[in-house]
Amino acid sequence: MKTYPQSRLDLTKSDILSEEYIKRFWSKIEKTENCWLWNFSLDGMGYGSFVIFKNKEYKTARASRMSFYLTNGPIPDGMCVCHSCDNPKCVRPDHLWLGTRSQNSKDMAQKGRNPTLLKSEEILGEDHPRATLKNCEVALIKKLFSHNLSQTFIAKMFKTTKHTIFRIKHGHQWGHVSSL
Repeated sequence: MKTYPQSRLDLTKSDILSEEYIKRFWSKIEKTENCWLWNFSLDGMGYGSFVIFKNKEYKTARASRMSFYLTNGPIPDGMCVCHSCDNPKCVRPDHLWLGTRSQNSKDMAQKGRNPTLLKSEEILGEDHPRATLKNCEVALIKKLFSHNLSQTFIAKMFKTTKHTIFRIKHGHQWGHVSSL
């Protein structure tokens, strides 16, 4: 299988995408009453990720940046596309605004989304903004360990990763939740 290099899509220039890519981008969105949710691949932080294949190279861009680019034009170098709704999957153009890294950090701090708090043990379990499981699900997962089910099987049951199940089993995550 042939592999291709991967790089970020340059959204500082105009006219970089064909009509086909633009249509494909907008087709990956679920419009809800409030946010327009990216319904395709996500990066490790939960932000939408849009991928194109151009000049024998994969190019990626955050879906929110792509939405801003398609509705407002090129994004100046070094600028962040910030969310007024604080939903990383949101690509609704009127929820997005340009800001510097400093402005984005201040906005995050004012809204109580400081990453140093997210790394601390003050926010546990389902209350953590990146949690994908509920406390009751973790309690059930811990109970299932006694039935000798494989971690892969349990991960599929709860639509999570085998790595997450491993970390629960060995007490690296969700240690505050008891088995049923």
